[in-house]
Amino acid sequence: MFIPDRSAEKSSEDKLNRAPFAHKLANTIRDWKLEESIVIGLYGAWGCGKTSVLNFAVERLAETTKDWTLEKKPIIIWFNPWSFSEQEKLLQAFFQQIYAEINKVDPKAGKDLKQTIKKFAQVLGALEPIPWVGQVFSAGQKFVDIFVSDKTIQDTKKEVADVFRKLNRRILIIIDDVDRLNREEIRLLFQAIKINADFPNTVYLVAFDRSVVENALSNEQGVSGREYLEKIVQVGFNVPDPDSILLNKMLFDELDRILNPVLSEPLDRERWLKLYHSGFNSFFESARDIKRYVNSLEMNLGMVHVEVDAVDFIGIESLRVFMPEIYQAIAENKSLFMRQRELFGDNRQLSEIKKSLDTLFEKSGQPELARKISLELFPSLRSIYGNMYYGNESSANWRKQKRICHEDNFDSYFLLGTPKGTVAHGEANEILAQTTDFNLLVQIFDQYNQENRFRKLLERILDRLENINREQILSLIQALLIFGNTSSDVHTGIFDFGSDFQIHIAVRNLLLKLPEEFRYSWFVQYLENNPPLFTSVYQVLHDTRWYNENCVN
Repeated sequence: MFIPDRSAEKSSEDKLNRAPFAHKLANTIRDWKLEESIVIGLYGAWGCGKTSVLNFAVERLAETTKDWTLEKKPIIIWFNPWSFSEQEKLLQAFFQQIYAEINKVDPKAGKDLKQTIKKFAQVLGALEPIPWVGQVFSAGQKFVDIFVSDKTIQDTKKEVADVFRKLNRRILIIIDDVDRLNREEIRLLFQAIKINADFPNTVYLVAFDRSVVENALSNEQGVSGREYLEKIVQVGFNVPDPDSILLNKMLFDELDRILNPVLSEPLDRERWLKLYHSGFNSFFESARDIKRYVNSLEMNLGMVHVEVDAVDFIGIESLRVFMPEIYQAIAENKSLFMRQRELFGDNRQLSEIKKSLDTLFEKSGQPELARKISLELFPSLRSIYGNMYYGNESSANWRKQKRICHEDNFDSYFLLGTPKGTVAHGEANEILAQTTDFNLLVQIFDQYNQENRFRKLLERILDRLENINREQILSLIQALLIFGNTSSDVHTGIFDFGSDFQIHIAVRNLLLKLPEEFRYSWFVQYLENNPPLFTSVYQVLHDTRWYNENCVN
């Protein structure tokens, strides 16, 4: 289930405690007693929740005036300029929507308004006919220059004002998504507001990113966008910053919803806490940030959750969404993030790697943040940015834990699947579910051997020894002993021990999970009931210590 990127429509949906502010704003508009008009600005960056505040305010206004007589109820007009791409259409729609809404509640006033606006348009300089007015404003120089004092314009505006005054009811015109317009459309819209801002009984509630609008209203002749805006907007409010506690709760609730159905083992809370405070939390400044992230996480984690560690995937996905340059750099430089252990002590090469990493982190524009999150995902980087080193045991644990910092798991985080030639964690789980039938296991081992994937499969099985019972252990031992006797081993080099030695290690580890007395008697019985095949003999001869401790006497 994805979270739609839509604004909250009702106060009951308020998760960030914006409703109290919106209700006070609505009360102020409702109780405005003066006949003069007013333009109210609602300031906030794109995505901060301006539309939600508008929705809550309108809901409150409707609720607190529901018992008023029809003639006194405020007329609420929503105008979204972003719906109209062409400048001429923007102006046409602005006036047409005002007329249409007033005509709904008062046809007589609507008829009068239609005629006066038509006359107003003619005075300003009409270009093309439209169905209900007959004229439309020019988007060119005539419209730009309408602020010239002209007796005819003022007289016509007075006629329009008289129609609004006779209505004797508050008209609230809400204008949203202003900061989605281009520079010229923003100028045109605010010119239209300026022309009509002094009509009686009208309240304009305009939501926008102040810096975007001020920049658009500035011009090359030195006109300050801020000063121009202050002449139009009488009162301005900032959308309250979201409470960080509530924002965190919203994020955590969504993470719980996504992860609970797919987590096969408990979340590593210590690593999650370190990742969160490494800078992950700084990505979420608004509800829109959370929606963007959790929608992406839910989609991608759903495809690969069996193959990855949850905390690591949460971290790498945050880079994909908020720092795509770093995400891509990590994906394309696997060896750069994996080689620190093998270069232990080689200060010259480690220094070169540090320079390369620093260059990559600089691409993000926030190198310190990118570095901190990367250190949590790739702990071996601490050998470069500190004095922490990790050995073979840590590497083996990372593989078992499906961490991104192990080369066997790395590609799954970026391919969102299992790389060709390896063995998925999900595959290993399914095979272990069949371990009670050792004959079937021998067939599976043979198939994976033909695909050159047997060694990877054996690694995955050994990573899961804590989760299997005695019956599964015995079936695995028998299958490995039989398979080891018939398979043709391929050595990849002089120092490659081969799969026969891996089988020996696997059988030994499996035997050691059994009680000492039982494993000895069982193995002796196995040898007595089966021919002394090569793998069984190999098992005894190559584990002298185990043989001396358990087979002598």
